[in-house]
Amino acid sequence: MSFYKYAIAALIVLNFGVLAFVWFARPPKPPQGGRNGQNVVEVMMRELQFDDAQRKTYENLLSEHRKLRDQLDFDMQEQQERLFKGVATGDSSAIVQVKELKGALEMAIFNHFSNLRAICRPDQQVKFDALLIETLRNANPKPPVLKK
Repeated sequence: MSFYKYAIAALIVLNFGVLAFVWFARPPKPPQGGRNGQNVVEVMMRELQFDDAQRKTYENLLSEHRKLRDQLDFDMQEQQERLFKGVATGDSSAIVQVKELKGALEMAIFNHFSNLRAICRPDQQVKFDALLIETLRNANPKPPVLKK
C-alpha cells in the first residue's frame, strides 16, 4: 500500500513540475511595430524630435485615438460574436456591421496619422513620411506567399 502512496505523490510532483515548465518556459512574444520591436510611440517621439508643444499635442492626439480605437474594437468584438452566433441559424446580417466597423477603424488610423503629420514641421514631415511606411511594414509583416 505504501508503494502506491509514493507513486501517487511522485506523479503529483511530476505534474506540478511539467506545469511549471510549461508556464515559465513560454516563448517570448514577437516584437510589435516600430523598429526592432520598439513601441511605435517611442520611435515617433525619438525620431521626429518633437518639441514640448508638439509632444503635448501628440499625447492628446494619441489619447483620443486610443479611446476611439478601444470603442471600435469593443463594438467589433460584439458584432463578430453576433456574426458567429449566426452560423447556427444561417444569419449573416452582422457582416454589414463588421465591414463598417473595419472601415471605420482604418479611417480612424488614417486620420490619426494625418493629424500627427499636421503637427510636424516641414523638415519633420519628410522624416515622418519615411518612418510611417517603415513602421507600418514592421507592424504588419507581409503574409506568406501561397504556392499553387
